[in-house]
Amino acid sequence: MFTIKTFTYPTDAAIMQSFLDAQGIQTFLNNEINAQVDPLLSNALGGVQLMVPDEQAEQAIALLRENGFELGNQVKENKLLKWINKIMSGQKK
Repeated sequence: MFTIKTFTYPTDAAIMQSFLDAQGIQTFLNNEINAQVDPLLSNALGGVQLMVPDEQAEQAIALLRENGFELGNQVKENKLLKWINKIMSGQKK
């Protein structure tokens, strides 16, 4: 999974998530529930991360930039989730 952008609150991520969903890009908000239950923990947990599958990351970034969304330089690969996905799929290396 690729982290497109990190937000403090899930409501801030909703617009970008809705846009990507409408474009056919799968999205996932990591830490969404934790931030809703206790907003003060959001930053301590790394914020609410808008994530997309690796294979859709380039397309998602291009669509967002073309349509005026500010991404900053937070776009990054989530190495932990990539490692977990690799193990779950049975790949050894």
